[in-house]
Order: sequence, then structure tokens, then C-alpha cells
Amino acid sequence: MTSRELLRWSALAERRARTWWSSPLVLALLAGVAIAAWVAWRHDASFRSGSNAWLAATLVAFFVAFMRVPFHVYWRADAALLAQLPIEGGPLFDAALVRCVRAAAATTLAVAIGALPLARDSVELALRHAAFGAALGAG
Repeated sequence: MTSRELLRWSALAERRARTWWSSPLVLALLAGVAIAAWVAWRHDASFRSGSNAWLAATLVAFFVAFMRVPFHVYWRADAALLAQLPIEGGPLFDAALVRCVRAAAATTLAVAIGALPLARDSVELALRHAAFGAALGAG
């Protein structure tokens, strides 16, 4: 089985297993709105408070995303089944890498949405916050 075939089959299985409200995009949007609400609340005190709140939320979000990597790679519900199938390690690693990249993209989207309240005072600083989040997502 090639990487492309395994990715297609795993995407199909994930689509069948999830509902619309558990979609990664919906969860990223909801998390982003929650971060934005907290940042806006702290931003009412001062820009610095809003910035610090965004930084704290971003670090927590990416900490959770980074700690989920072993679950994307090894500790999955279908790991025992995949281990018994005659699939080489390359396609399995590629599928896990794609899952990790998607999780990083969803987390980056959430923290970028969370930085939107900072644009009320300075668009440049809000874009710098978003760039920092993108750098964490790319790392």
C-alpha cells in the first residue's frame, strides 16, 4: 500500500467517524473565538494585558498540540489493526506526519483568530502576533 492510498483510506475513515461539530475546522474556529474573547476581555484593561493573554493562550494551545503528537503517530485507536496489516513503515509515517501537520494548521488558525482583538489598537502588532503563531505552527 502506498502513502497516497493509506492517506485516502485514513481520511475516509476519519470522515465517517466524525460528526460536523467535531470537525477539526469547526473546533479550530471555536477555540479561536474562545481565545479571541479572552484576549478582548484582557485587552479592555490594556494592550499589554491583551498581548500577554494571547501569548499565554498561544503557548498553552501549542503545548497541547505538541503533546498530542505521539497520539497522532503511535497511540491511535487503529494502531493495533495497522500493525497487523502488511504496510511498510514509510506510508504509516507519512500518514502520521499529515495528521500532525493538520493539527498544527488548526492550532495556527485558532491562535490567528485569537489575535484579531489586538488589531483594534495596532494592526502591525496584531500581525506580529499572528506571525509568531505561524512560526510556532511551522516549527
